Amino acid sequence: MKNVRLFADRLAQGLADAVPDNGQLATARDDLATLARLYGESVELRAVVKSPTVPAEAKSKAIVAVARKLGLSEITQKFLAVLAQGEQLALIPEVSAAMGRVLDRRLGVYPALVTTAVPLDETIRKRLVASLEKMTGGTIRLQERVGPQLVGGVVPAVRGTVLGGRLWSRLD
Repeated sequence: MKNVRLFADRLAQGLADAVPDNGQLATARDDLATLARLYGESVELRAVVKSPTVPAEAKSKAIVAVARKLGLSEITQKFLAVLAQGEQLALIPEVSAAMGRVLDRRLGVYPALVTTAVPLDETIRKRLVASLEKMTGGTIRLQERVGPQLVGGVVPAVRGTVLGGRLWSRLD
């Protein structure tokens, strides 16, 4: 699974390198998310994409036709055609998630998971986000989790890196 994520990250980064405009890249991210949802819901689409008997050219035409019908951008349509030619369409959900991560990095958005003993109230949440934003120099997208294993306090992780316990003392 780790190799799939790395490959999806490379595909997403390749698209990002070809699309310097953040607005167009955000559109491509949204397009891929739409297509990933459809891919998850449609047995027929998955069957065509995964079929070894359907030639890559036919898959390319089919996925571009679906993209057009959904109103997806020209950039996304071209990217999907490239994925089809490389027999990589089955990676649409992973590439969609990777595109979100790539765009976040470009925009300086840091995903942060905060595990606490009890749910945070709004005041503490705002102070925590402000402190994390000051530490990272970027924007924090906070995800909260209550961990029954904790007796008290907070365990913040930004981009998967657990930060030291002294963070709480820096909130003032």
